[in-house]
Amino acid sequence: MGRHAPSDLLLDLAICQASSLQVSSLQVSSLQVSSLQVVTYPAGGAVTLSCSDETNTTRNLSDITQINWRREDGPRSLYYVSDGTKHDTNFSDPRISLLSAQYPPILQITDARAGDAGNYSCKITMVSSGVIRKSWSLQISDPVRSPLIYIIPSVIGLILIITAGLIYCKFCSKWK
Repeated sequence: MGRHAPSDLLLDLAICQASSLQVSSLQVSSLQVSSLQVVTYPAGGAVTLSCSDETNTTRNLSDITQINWRREDGPRSLYYVSDGTKHDTNFSDPRISLLSAQYPPILQITDARAGDAGNYSCKITMVSSGVIRKSWSLQISDPVRSPLIYIIPSVIGLILIITAGLIYCKFCSKWK
């Protein structure tokens, strides 16, 4: 399978994994749902990836047994693993932080750059409700520039041309 450009990715692709299937009665005892979301943030802005299942945003942190964050492609891998008492990470960039003292856990990247684009995923293992997985295809767009950047120099240039024309006409009329 070849590598696909972000534009080839399907938005909101849902992937379901079932475990403990009984073929005779087709009973599913655990269902994991993960979704791939394509998200775009402007360069220089802050990226916020929230690892939640959107069905229950008031979970208790004591229910969480493990949090995993990964960057799955790109020039460097990124990982964070925590079991509540200790964690292991390779976060070395001060722009990247994890807000894990709350639910849902949030991965935050400040001053987003083109090199931050890529595929990110999180996995939360919980005592009561199994596993939540979420994946993003992060795209970083060029910063939006204010139209004033183009309007102000144009107006100043027009004023200078008109002023130069008036001065030229004034000197031409004196010499006649």
